Amino acid sequence: MGLSDALCACVIPLVVLGWWFFVAFRETFAPSAKRSPEHRFLRIGMVWGIWLLLLGVFVAMLPMYSRAGPAAWRAQCANRLKNIMLAMENYHDVYGSFPPAYTVDKEGRPLHSWRALLLPFVEENALYDRLRLDELWDSPHNRAVFDSAELEGRSPSCYHCAADKENRVETNYMMIVGPKTISNGPGCVRLKDITDDKATTICVVEVTGSGIRWYEPGDLDAEQMSYRINDPGVGGIRSRHRGGAQVAMCDGSVRFLPDSTDRELVKGASTINGREDVSGAFTEK
Repeated sequence: MGLSDALCACVIPLVVLGWWFFVAFRETFAPSAKRSPEHRFLRIGMVWGIWLLLLGVFVAMLPMYSRAGPAAWRAQCANRLKNIMLAMENYHDVYGSFPPAYTVDKEGRPLHSWRALLLPFVEENALYDRLRLDELWDSPHNRAVFDSAELEGRSPSCYHCAADKENRVETNYMMIVGPKTISNGPGCVRLKDITDDKATTICVVEVTGSGIRWYEPGDLDAEQMSYRINDPGVGGIRSRHRGGAQVAMCDGSVRFLPDSTDRELVKGASTINGREDVSGAFTEK
């Protein structure tokens, strides 16, 4: 149940019965009401009985509110990962490959992140058209474009998880970059290059506290990251969701990896052609 469903389930009955309470209370104590003392006492008892019943129902449903928020955030996060993967697939249709983790200039310096390259495929054409793709991401011109988008509240919401409520600028979604992963950095991968099962091959993962803004060329380093889910000590796959984190697979699906997931299975799932048996890592969707 989402937060909006919980609100409807609780608030609408409370409003209706509360209005009945108001009308009954007004009629009971209206000066013109000609009723016997016994009848008025009965009406007062009924009014306060209903009110106490409403209060009890509201208190009993409070736990549903506490569950609805995290559940809704996790569902919204999954939808954003699915939208990212849809954008990835559309990018592949146009360019013949998934985007690189970042583009580079002639000196090999990172220019733009895959998140910026996907802008036309996440309905951010206007922002994309203002960028100079042949300049560094933090050139005066490009930085002014990104800064103005942040100030005007037009940063793409698809790169932020709703559960990470304190974060307004850092990305919550990254690639795992390195040998045999979805990108080695400037290199691109085609669907036919992924010889492992695409349903168990990781493309994009959740992160928190990365310090990387959504438009920066920054992702997880496959050779330095921790493959333990929500490792408190070393950067890696990490989320604000209770008990695990979500990852998007190369077939477009989204999976939830519990904190207890074997790190070797996670590492195996990050490769596109390692032939590892990682089926045990994906028991929960």
